[in-house]
Amino acid sequence: MPYSKYSKKQKRLAAVAPPRKKITGADLKGVRKRKKKGKKPLPKGYSAPAGSSREKQLRRAAALYKAGDKQAAYRIRRKMEEKERAKKSFKTKKAKYSKKSKRG
Repeated sequence: MPYSKYSKKQKRLAAVAPPRKKITGADLKGVRKRKKKGKKPLPKGYSAPAGSSREKQLRRAAALYKAGDKQAAYRIRRKMEEKERAKKSFKTKKAKYSKKSKRG
């Protein structure tokens, strides 16, 4: 079928891989490959439900940090931590690596 008769979706499919005006196996392979990519999971210490505002803020802060805008990333994380500490149920935990006092 000539390119001029392709629908909008078919034209988008044809543009995935060269030749750009013809639907080939390479186009289909490229679409399949593109579909497999998803969001990378968050690091272990940062569990957050998918689609939650916490997840969005964590991903935004990570992207800013990676882009070199560390101050903006720090601001986002600081606001998140302040919000968490303001909760009545918040309890401080002693870090694993802190020094133990020797009483004797």
